[in-house]
Amino acid sequence: TAGFGNPEYLSLYLAMLLPLCLLFKAARYWLYAITAILVLWLTRTPGAWLVLAVGLVAYGLSRWWLDWKPWQRAAILLILGFLLVAGTYGMTKLSHGDERGGLWSSAWQLLHTQEKNKQFFLAPAFTGYGLGFIYMHWQKTTAIWVHNEWLQWLVEGGVIGVGLLLAAVWWTL
Repeated sequence: TAGFGNPEYLSLYLAMLLPLCLLFKAARYWLYAITAILVLWLTRTPGAWLVLAVGLVAYGLSRWWLDWKPWQRAAILLILGFLLVAGTYGMTKLSHGDERGGLWSSAWQLLHTQEKNKQFFLAPAFTGYGLGFIYMHWQKTTAIWVHNEWLQWLVEGGVIGVGLLLAAVWWTL
């Protein structure tokens, strides 16, 4: 996975970068695009293909947007709005059977129930419970992490930890 801890991260990263290969005329960028598509296929991540499709549509729209008449632009925006609403509705229907919703609500519940505990000087929602808390707390279950990095950091690092993570991401960007 090329240094990524999860093949989904690699595939999403490549899916977001792949439309940029179309901006350059050098042949090597076609080689990069073909390699990225091969890696996307190997990671078997359906969400990455969706991200790639959205990126390619955005590229196509930006490429020909000025050539279209205003009524054509309005029609395209109307169609994209409909697809966005329909896709959001469809994704919420598909995600009801997903185990992540239960994990997220359990992790969120940790912040609310333990916050009432007076043994902590500061509220755990502010300081967190420490790295590895989710793993130790959920040892008897099959889940060892929350499947949401930001929520995991909120539980383990609190608002301070999430702030530091945001600062690191901001500095990197």
